[in-house]
Amino acid sequence: MLILTASWRRVTFIITLLLLTPTWVCSATMHSSPWLQHTTQVIELIETSPIDNLQTHQVCPNMSINNKSSKIQVRALATVHYPTLVCRTLLPLSAHQITLNKQLFAINPAPVKRIILIGDAGCKAHDYEQFYQFYNNPSLWPSHQTSTQITLLNPDLIIHTGDYIYRESPSPKNNDNCANTPFGHNQATWDADWFTPATPMLLTAPFIFSRGNHETYKRAGEGWFRYLAPRHHFDKCIENTSPWFTTLSSLQLAILDTASIKTTQQKALTSLYSGQLNEINTYSNRQSNKPVWSISHRPFWGYGTNLPNQIGKRKTKILQKAVKKSPLSASIDAIISGHLHFSQLIDFHGLRPTQIITGNGGSD
Repeated sequence: MLILTASWRRVTFIITLLLLTPTWVCSATMHSSPWLQHTTQVIELIETSPIDNLQTHQVCPNMSINNKSSKIQVRALATVHYPTLVCRTLLPLSAHQITLNKQLFAINPAPVKRIILIGDAGCKAHDYEQFYQFYNNPSLWPSHQTSTQITLLNPDLIIHTGDYIYRESPSPKNNDNCANTPFGHNQATWDADWFTPATPMLLTAPFIFSRGNHETYKRAGEGWFRYLAPRHHFDKCIENTSPWFTTLSSLQLAILDTASIKTTQQKALTSLYSGQLNEINTYSNRQSNKPVWSISHRPFWGYGTNLPNQIGKRKTKILQKAVKKSPLSASIDAIISGHLHFSQLIDFHGLRPTQIITGNGGSD
């Protein structure tokens, strides 16, 4: 995890090592999970509610903004595999106090100064890697501790660089690491890997969510579009979505969807990302008096590998080809990424944006 403090003209990076105390055992339960997130429009309040009977009429709860009753809309109806109703409401710029299910959210109008970066936080259980993480050992899967300690840091914004769901295979026989834990793409897995451990920090500050390669069409894409996507829920999973942007009081953010990079379509994807980088350049040049950070799950530049006994590999050739075709604007100060399961900061002395990798949120 990284803590960033952003000022008008410069960015200061503070790397923090969290002290972990093994006092928690994972238990996933269905519960109401409200949070605030930046989207393609404004900040939205998102809330999930368990639905016991799918035959009943699904109604979003009552809420108030600045002590006045306000409507909340359905984002996604509960289904057999995802028995939770997802509701959403756009918050007006004047919103400073929101009440939902007796839960009070206070929006701080002050400039964003302290930012938390986190990514790749799920508990890995993969047959193809033969890796099964100890979900009930907080020293080996510390996501809940990280979430709890983030609340103590009082951030103004939390940026998640992607990869929320890692429990993709059942635990083998005679392997107790992941015994009896949910797996696959369903509500129980999202609760176990994301909502339950993330509960403390979900109530702490607004989020920017980036889509990771674990949230592609064939993996946890359905859950991504139900819960975290910055655009309204899609009825179908989209492989490559267009970039989106948000301007804060002292910072501009451009979010690039790099979840899916298929090597069989290198030329087409290079052109796709080249065009999207041109969009980001146009956006970043509009307000040159504010720092611009681009968020991309896959790093443009990084050195390392998740596999033992292997030398560092260049994993993002398509992005590197795209950036050669459409060089990044000089107004882009940093690229924030995850994907590689470590923290890394690469500085190019102003010749390229600083590349920051924060993929050490807890997964393996």
